[in-house]
Amino acid sequence: MNSSEETLQKKVISFLARYPGDSFKSRELAQRLGIKQETEYLLLKEALRVLEDKKLLQRVTGKRYGYLHVPETLIGKLERTRQGVGFV
Repeated sequence: MNSSEETLQKKVISFLARYPGDSFKSRELAQRLGIKQETEYLLLKEALRVLEDKKLLQRVTGKRYGYLHVPETLIGKLERTRQGVGFV
């Protein structure tokens, strides 16, 4: 992988992170990232496949891509007060 592919992947992740609740088709991403040439678009599609394989983004319904937000998980004992408030 060369530096231009890594840079493109970082741009994609950065863009999707700004819109965590949204999903975009590859053409929409290309437009928003300022990609105009077909060769650049093909590189974008390859970057999307690589990022999906690495589980850094998710494919949402069909050909739309979105930011993969991994929620933090807490492991511990839940203690509840009589008022109904809980603490982990």
